[in-house]
Amino acid sequence: MGVAMRVEGIAVAPSAFGPLGGQIIVGVEGIDDEDQQSGKVYAIGASGVPTLLADIGYCAENIAFVPTSGGTFYHTQLSFERERENKLLAVSASQFLARAGHMLVTNEMSGDLWEVAWDGTHYTQSLAGRAPERWSSEGRDVQGTELEHADFAVRAPSLPSWTNWSPVPGGGTTDAKPNACVDFSGNLHLLAKGINDGRIYMQSMWGATEIWSGWVEVPPTGQTTRHSLGSALHETSLHVFAVTDAGNIVHKRVFVGNGPLTNEPWVEVPGGFLTNAAVSAAVATGRLVLCAKGWDKHLYINELACGGRSWSGWSSVPGGGQTNANPTLVNFQDELYVFIKGLSSNRILATVRSADGNSWSEWAELPGAGLTNAGMAAVSANRQCYVAVKGLHNTPWINIASNTGTWSGWSELPNPGTTDVALGAVAIGARIYLFAKGINDRELYMRRTT
Repeated sequence: MGVAMRVEGIAVAPSAFGPLGGQIIVGVEGIDDEDQQSGKVYAIGASGVPTLLADIGYCAENIAFVPTSGGTFYHTQLSFERERENKLLAVSASQFLARAGHMLVTNEMSGDLWEVAWDGTHYTQSLAGRAPERWSSEGRDVQGTELEHADFAVRAPSLPSWTNWSPVPGGGTTDAKPNACVDFSGNLHLLAKGINDGRIYMQSMWGATEIWSGWVEVPPTGQTTRHSLGSALHETSLHVFAVTDAGNIVHKRVFVGNGPLTNEPWVEVPGGFLTNAAVSAAVATGRLVLCAKGWDKHLYINELACGGRSWSGWSSVPGGGQTNANPTLVNFQDELYVFIKGLSSNRILATVRSADGNSWSEWAELPGAGLTNAGMAAVSANRQCYVAVKGLHNTPWINIASNTGTWSGWSELPNPGTTDVALGAVAIGARIYLFAKGINDRELYMRRTT
């Protein structure tokens, strides 16, 4: 390069990284605190001529590109002062869903992580994050704590085999998405809206036996809805949620512990919220989280505290995501994932709340460029996350994330069949169950992993 400098980070830019895609990227750590080249990042093409790509101000130590399929980011931290400060830091894959293909540059001495991206016109540079907790370095000449090597752990998910579709016994029919849930005893319950009367019906499967109970109306009888149901097991109680004909959200406990089906009344979720789509529920940070679409097409959540005695009140999901279909919640790796169909794009989008419940990721498309014109189903099991959708041509598709947050991309299920509403999904142990509504006969069908 014609200039004496100490370089550290080295990587090859992916082909999609704008005009500099495919070039070697190097970062300059520098010789000392007075080195004016310290912090600069260069791209080097086949000619060997360097191009200044970015300048993080000081001490560029490591360069990594966010994998397009996702992965967990690991960073080593070294301390010269206290052995217990030697750490391996991890950042969840969810934090990089909106950053696929971007470049991350580590400032060794400040603990800052910088992001460089191609926006279609020019390269942008912004501060992406900072190492948490204690920091003691004042520079290369006064080293205390520093960041060293970093990279993404990318592990492909395990792809299951599936049984073929088989009809759920009993001949029940519906015109809405089926909802499946598992109670504290490990029994599966399939909930459906009656096709003619709009009442709420349930059929139960005892454990993984595939022995069904027959359809019954959820007591107390007479509650009607125009939408699919929502459900979640919170503590030892299985909660079911319905949207009334007027748009109010009501709920009840259908099973408490190992007890029988309860006759508890349907009561409105506090807050007076109105919606015109099915709601979704999951448990995260010890609380039952309910998500609903507002009339403004934005997403809102309400949380039931531990002990089930008080609700938080409705608050908006940050980021401006909008949909005209039901949202879907799932707890994966202690984080709360919210999935929606993009309002006009039909893309499958996600935002993720951190494990401490305090921050949200940006809305981003799930890897694989899938499309749907309905809601979706999601379930977490086997240290993986399974998301199933109805494709635009009515065949079911699935996308699976591994324990490193690496997504498989969308693939059509084998012997897919067709459905015209969203799917339902649930897990009993390691086994995943999918439910779908037939288009012509409107009956419910099930398949599972083997």
